[in-house]
Amino acid sequence: LEIEGAEREMSANVKALDRQKSDAEVIKKVLQSPGIKLDGVEIAYAPEMGGRGIYVRKDVPHVEKGTRILTITPENILTETIARESETGKKLLQKLVKDGEAPGDVISAPLAITCYLISETMQNRKRVREAKEPLQNDYESSAESNGENSAGGREIHSKWNPMVHLYPTVDQFGTLPIFWTKEEKGWLQGSSMESTTKKRLKRLRDEYRQVRFLWENPKISLKKFLGIRLSVGSRCFGVTLNHSCPSQSACMPIADMPNHSLKNSVGWTFDRDQNVFAMTSKRRLKSGEQVFISYGKKPNCDLLLHYGFCISNNPRDAVFVDAYIGFPICRKRTVLLSRHGQQVPTATFTFLRMAFCILTGRQERVRIGEGKGPRPLAAFLRRKVKKNKFGEEGSHDSDTESDTEKDRRKVRMATSWEKLSDDDVKRVPKSLDELMRMKDIEFKTLRCAPVSIENERMVLMTLSQACKRALQRYPTTIEQDKKLRDELVEIPENEKCARSGEDEETDSGKGKVLSLHEVRKLFALRLRIGEKRVLKWHIDLCDHVLGSFESLQRESKSLKEGSTTGEHRTKASSFLKKSSAARTYMEKVVRNLVLREGRSKT
Repeated sequence: LEIEGAEREMSANVKALDRQKSDAEVIKKVLQSPGIKLDGVEIAYAPEMGGRGIYVRKDVPHVEKGTRILTITPENILTETIARESETGKKLLQKLVKDGEAPGDVISAPLAITCYLISETMQNRKRVREAKEPLQNDYESSAESNGENSAGGREIHSKWNPMVHLYPTVDQFGTLPIFWTKEEKGWLQGSSMESTTKKRLKRLRDEYRQVRFLWENPKISLKKFLGIRLSVGSRCFGVTLNHSCPSQSACMPIADMPNHSLKNSVGWTFDRDQNVFAMTSKRRLKSGEQVFISYGKKPNCDLLLHYGFCISNNPRDAVFVDAYIGFPICRKRTVLLSRHGQQVPTATFTFLRMAFCILTGRQERVRIGEGKGPRPLAAFLRRKVKKNKFGEEGSHDSDTESDTEKDRRKVRMATSWEKLSDDDVKRVPKSLDELMRMKDIEFKTLRCAPVSIENERMVLMTLSQACKRALQRYPTTIEQDKKLRDELVEIPENEKCARSGEDEETDSGKGKVLSLHEVRKLFALRLRIGEKRVLKWHIDLCDHVLGSFESLQRESKSLKEGSTTGEHRTKASSFLKKSSAARTYMEKVVRNLVLREGRSKT
């Protein structure tokens, strides 16, 4: 058995080496094609990432800030428009989209591109079998008429075949939770990722059943479909090719090879003036340094579900919790909480404030929009997305957001009742049932300002109870998870004591080579730790604010109308000192609510 195991391992290593040689030849051919250019950088194997990466060439002293390291012309970009308007796209449209349905709601952009690429591959193989000589085009090969070439037996005659050839196989997506064993999925107990993983796998299987009619002879297996579908879903960019067309998903060779980092050194954009997709350095890059892009400001649950990795100490961690509204009949609603409150009030606070206004029969007190009064916490923390020379919103456009959601996200924000249109007024819920049926995306376009102290208390109490219930679902505490993580990556005791309050993993654990089973466990621990931090932060916020209302009301009695709040500040707690988001909420929302109600009574 040991000999057989060693032989299997040796065979796998040989296949991996053959695949690397094959990929190197294809990459060389792609870079020789017109319209794709690398400047000062090269593609190399990144062992710490478990795949390829882009590095500054060692013969280059440095790359200056603002240098375009990669440019790609539009003819080398596969957009969703090309896929939808192809013969394959028309078949999908005719078969799956019913009258009155939007194509983007039924057929997602990654699915359309996936079907197009698979059909192109099948058609290419059919043409090669029927032809007496290999096809001649931009990716000309000296292969025999059976379609095989020096690149591992994969034909590369079709325009997009090189890109598909460089995609990972389904076996290389082993860190995605949809491929975990039953034991490994048990590590997700208590997390919303447990149910999300099941839904994700069901959705992918449903997609395969819907579109497999395209390839009846020969048939395409689920494994083959998943390999390309997952590759496309994690490698799409959102680009705007011209001013007349909206942003759309697109795939392109080479551009999908840089790895992700929170401190990305390279940004990307489509320069409409020069009609070229470009990756530009955001700082000076050293010789031999790996360059990184950003896949977007995503929480670990999205990164693990779609990309197969988690970031230690991710500042964008988020968790879903179940909030219960109404008495004696309780209605459950799943709401989103983020790590430092950047996303909470936009949807969750708006929903809860409206719910308690409806329950108490005080709908007239609901104020939609920001106006001049106190605003939700996110109104102060949200940064407007600006397009700069380094990238269009600086994120990947993976299949975590549909085209319809993107359109709804662009709906203008109303600032007061006077500026609300008739359509905006109709979207304001009049009953609890109507409120419960609203989608999360609609709450992002209907911001409800703080209503009253009583209403805000109910919101905070409901949120606190929801977070405490969510914490109880986990089989372990955050301290136990940290201990398990430290044992897994072998962090020495002296370094554990020296780490910061954020408790980030140090570089000492990066030297240990982990098995696939251990990597999955590490990602599950990072996910759980991040979610528990989010829950604990919101519990601390709710408890602190609820305890501060009474003291602030006593303080407001001593204030004369027109006096500033800065003269009567309470002593900040240790929690407020650590969290600027909590301080903003206390100063701009809670204190103003107390002052406003005190003045109205006077």
